[in-house]
Amino acid sequence: MRKLALAPLSLLPRGPLEQFDAAIAAKFEFTGLRLVQVSVSDPVFIEDAATQRELQARVRGEGLQVLDIEVFRVGPKTRVEDSERAFAYGAALGARHALCTFPLRTEGDLEDEDLTISRLVAFCDLAGRYGIRPMLEFMKYRLAGTAADAVRIVRKARHPNLGICVDALHLFRSGGTVDEVRAIDASLLPYAQWSDAPAAMPTEQEIPLEARHSRLAPGDGGLPLRSLLSAFPDHAVLSVEVPRVWGPHESATTIAVTLAERTRRWLAQSAAST
Repeated sequence: MRKLALAPLSLLPRGPLEQFDAAIAAKFEFTGLRLVQVSVSDPVFIEDAATQRELQARVRGEGLQVLDIEVFRVGPKTRVEDSERAFAYGAALGARHALCTFPLRTEGDLEDEDLTISRLVAFCDLAGRYGIRPMLEFMKYRLAGTAADAVRIVRKARHPNLGICVDALHLFRSGGTVDEVRAIDASLLPYAQWSDAPAAMPTEQEIPLEARHSRLAPGDGGLPLRSLLSAFPDHAVLSVEVPRVWGPHESATTIAVTLAERTRRWLAQSAAST
């Protein structure tokens, strides 16, 4: 069966220690960690030396692997060197990848793409020094908005230390197809972000809100996830990213166990139906 990771967005704004313990309890093979604050509710983790030491000790002691660190915004004015501290700590944790995105459409211009790609190349160079591979994630409301955009950008960057992160929800909400994913070089797809949603397309205004607050566990919605799964190489890890408004009494561990159980049940059902 596919190996699973617990994506940070599934548990935010809970901190990294709580997330790590929840991932262990739910028997995930990997976890992601949000090292870079992108919203006011995110924990300011990279400034907390005591928490960093404690997390590093738990990683060594428990054997849970860190799939990726996130989330890095790469734009035409990005100071790549500002990411080095996160890369250094991510490398100490054994992180394999760094999730990055382009600016929001309201924050940039398509004419800036070549300059942004030059920043992305420098970002890949720096990450590579720490044994970390950046993964470009596309979202409809960002300047890298579709699978076709991501493939074009990766080709223009021509950097061996760059991959593509396909988020199932973002793929279908941006009008993407399973065949588009199937056409991507498998070496660019070491993992994917996995969630479900209703088949009906939300409005443009609702799409970002759904992505951040209203996802469903695999099998609980209407996206063609079984078909999409077949487009990925067998070794690709599924990072379970299901942010939603959970009940006030649901702990991080309860949420993680629920997501792991539902995803594994869906995988077993999918395997049985093929």
